[in-house]
Formats: sequence, structure tokens, C-alpha cells
Amino acid sequence: MMSSRAQPRILVIHRRSAYTELVTRRRDRRIARLIREGHPLGRKMLDAHREHLASLRAVRRALDHLGLQARFLHRTVGLRIHDDDLVVVVGGDGTVLHVSHLVGDASVLPFNSAPGFSTGFLTVSVAARAEPYLAAAVAGELRPTLLQRMRVELNGRTVTDRVLNDCLLSNACPASTTRYVIRRGRRAEEQYSSGIWVSTAAGSTAATHAAGGRILRLTEDRLQFVVREPHQLGPHRGRYRLVRGFVRRGETLEVTNAWQPAVVYVDGPHVAIPVAPAATVRFSVSDRPLRLLGYGTAPRNHG
Repeated sequence: MMSSRAQPRILVIHRRSAYTELVTRRRDRRIARLIREGHPLGRKMLDAHREHLASLRAVRRALDHLGLQARFLHRTVGLRIHDDDLVVVVGGDGTVLHVSHLVGDASVLPFNSAPGFSTGFLTVSVAARAEPYLAAAVAGELRPTLLQRMRVELNGRTVTDRVLNDCLLSNACPASTTRYVIRRGRRAEEQYSSGIWVSTAAGSTAATHAAGGRILRLTEDRLQFVVREPHQLGPHRGRYRLVRGFVRRGETLEVTNAWQPAVVYVDGPHVAIPVAPAATVRFSVSDRPLRLLGYGTAPRNHG
């Protein structure tokens, strides 16, 4: 069940559409002109905006029809969710990744708000079909899927334990060579490369897979790492062994940066952890999985 309270505490977090952010808020004249002139990029932005607004209206109608109250917030940096029973996400995978960094133990129910324009691998349905999922969630009828998250430590201090997708460790200038010592268990080696991808099972379908990694089952309890473009010329030719592999629960992938500043990009470009020369970063399976409701399950009709 959600809670013993008469009314469950429901928080709806939604993204702002690109149109709202760039045209309405920032008043970007070039983009506004593209829309007025009917440019394909402008038409696509406007169509996605309209689909997103329709999805928000559908979620509001579903909540009203079920007699449920909820707070609506757009994606907010610095928000921490403590006592909400249910966090409803209206957006795409990027919004789910953002919300993962805000949510500790609350249950999450994500809906794709613009399925014609955004990826919704981590969403349970489209927002137009939200009502039966909301009814089942409040009734405690949706089985949670536990998505393992990643912990990132810098010099022995936990920076985050809520990484849902992946991390990229690279030189502060991604076009430059990344030099480091990588260690897993008893094996360690110095490497030159374009950086290292480290992903959860949920993130294994994205950049890690594109870089040559395997797609894992969504609920697997391990991380995967893939070295990006390892330098294989000169004295390093054929020497690297730790170019891809897995990190199981209780294990750690340790990377000590060399002499140039580096960065760990967390779940995309929006969170960046500076890594000083000679600093050590550790990646491991977090003890705080994300509770995703309704994934791969069709709720029964509550009509």
C-alpha cells in the first residue's frame, strides 16, 4: 500500500518542453522565426510541445477523476523528496534520470509525455493511459521493479549513490587523451584512452552498448565498464586487459587520475564532478535501488 494516510502524498514532476524553455522563457528569436516560417525543426518542436501539454492535462484529469490531490513541479535542481508516497514523472527517459537523483526510497511511476518525439525506455506507459496505473499504484497493486543504481566516491567520500544510467570519466577536455590507472580487484594498469563508460543494467542499452558493451537484463545487480577508444599504439600496443568487464555488488572499480584535470559526467551532461590530478574515483553498486512501479505490467481496470 502507498501509505496509512487517508490521502497519499503524490508529487508530479514534469519537464518543460523545449518550446517553453527556449521560446516562452528565453525568448529566442531565431527559434521563434523557424517556427513562424514552418521550418521542419520548428514544426517538430511545436508538435512535441503540444503533445507534452496534452499529456500533462491527461494526468491532471486522471488524478481529478480518481479524487486524488497532487503537487506539480517542473524538473528542479536541488529538490530532495522525503515524505511523498508516490512520485509521478511526466516526461521521457531524461526526466526519469533527473528524478532518480532526487528520489531516495519513494516509489516512482513514469509516463512518457511525448512518445512521438522522446525515448521512453524507462517509462511504464504514455500519459494518456495514466488513470488505471495511478489507481493501481494508490491501491498498492503495482509490483515494484528495483533498478540498481550506482555509487560514485571521490577520494573516499560518496558524491552520489543515485546514478541510474551511466557515468563517463574523461579528461576535462573530452577531445584530449585521458590518462589514469584503472584497478579492479587485484589487477591494475595504466591506460591512455578517451575515457571510461561505467553503466548500470538500466544504462547498458545506451552509450556503453554503443561503445561495445553488452545489454544487461534490466534488474541485474552489477555494473559494466567499457574503456572508450583505448590507445593501442606505441609502447601500449596489446597490453591493456581491463578494457571492458563487470563490477558485482561488493566490488569496486577504482580509477586514479593522472596529471590533468578530469571530469565524471553523471547521467548525461547536467551533473559534472571535477576530478583533480591524482584524485581517485570509485564506482560500485549502490545500496539504494530505484523503486519503479508498473514496469512491464498492465494494471487491471479500476473503472
